[in-house]
Amino acid sequence: MSCARTANEPDLIAAVNRRTRQLLAGDGEGMLWHVLSSANIFETQPARLDRWLELTDSGRVVFGHKPHRGAQPAVYHGGKAINFDGGLSRSHRLHQGGAPVTASVAPLD
Repeated sequence: MSCARTANEPDLIAAVNRRTRQLLAGDGEGMLWHVLSSANIFETQPARLDRWLELTDSGRVVFGHKPHRGAQPAVYHGGKAINFDGGLSRSHRLHQGGAPVTASVAPLD
């Protein structure tokens, strides 16, 4: 999914929103689902993480909806990616009674 910026869209967010609208208006819903829900991207693909941080002019990405069992947020690649989902969902059978609340709610350094 290319989100190349144009002269009229100097920031990545506008380009991502434009491309998302194009995909939803056409036959690109499957591609969009794949891009937005691929598992373990930030944990297992440090080059992709670095590229995302570069494109968004960010120092780290904080994400959730990927339960883990740790007592604290899961941190990857020297703190560049932080998973703030300690598996506290009461509705998901695999994650009932998950990690302590500090795995999902904590101050950032």
